[in-house]
Amino acid sequence: MGIVQINRPSYVIERWHTVLVAYFITFIATASNVFAPHALNRISKFILFWNIASFFACFITILATNDHKQPASFVFGEFQNLTGFNAAYGAGK
Repeated sequence: MGIVQINRPSYVIERWHTVLVAYFITFIATASNVFAPHALNRISKFILFWNIASFFACFITILATNDHKQPASFVFGEFQNLTGFNAAYGAGK
């Protein structure tokens, strides 16, 4: 519903729209548990694979498209506190 509202600014999300979407999701979940329990294991494995693959695709894309990289000595050896709090606050002292 949010995507529809972004693409069509005249669309107004009503409460009953949200209720119907919630009922639809509940119906799909119930139907898949009742009528296709044998497929749930495959669906779970696919979702796990999809999440891991998506993470690596995003991670590699960000690294490949970023031209401004810091050396490992800076990443793992330096500390910059740009929060406005003193270092003792974050250290629990």
